[in-house]
Amino acid sequence: METSSKVALQFPDSLLPSSIPTLAYLEAALPSHQFFILADTSHNPCCVDLVAASHGACDTLVHFGPRCASRIS
Repeated sequence: METSSKVALQFPDSLLPSSIPTLAYLEAALPSHQFFILADTSHNPCCVDLVAASHGACDTLVHFGPRCASRIS
């Protein structure tokens, strides 16, 4: 039996139009998972926002779009 997990999907502003179709696809394909869209980052759109994902108690963060090489702590 697959366990439920919470997955944050982080989209930069330029990819927000793709967020709802992506969310719908993932919810249909993986019904045992909960998905959340992160659209407003604390830093630049290229920065992975671990703080926002942790506030949602997410197990996984998927970042869409370009990513900078800033260190993730």
